[in-house]
Amino acid sequence: MVQTLVALLALASIAACAPSNKPNSGLQLNTIAKQQHKLYFGSATDNPELNDTAYTSILDSRMFGQITPANSMKWDAIEPSPGNFT
Repeated sequence: MVQTLVALLALASIAACAPSNKPNSGLQLNTIAKQQHKLYFGSATDNPELNDTAYTSILDSRMFGQITPANSMKWDAIEPSPGNFT
């Protein structure tokens, strides 16, 4: 697992140094992960962040192959007291 993470970070560093003719091409982490035969490169996020256009502009399938709810789906957020669901 650690070796995989190190390899992925090394590839991302190499990709960041590669010249590109596209403006703002940046890293494409999910694409790099798939090239390494991984299922996806994901991110955890919450609803307030989804209103930030700068943040949501990178939430495409090239950067993140899966988005997981962060704190908004934890037990205290959905059931603040026993039997009381929000």
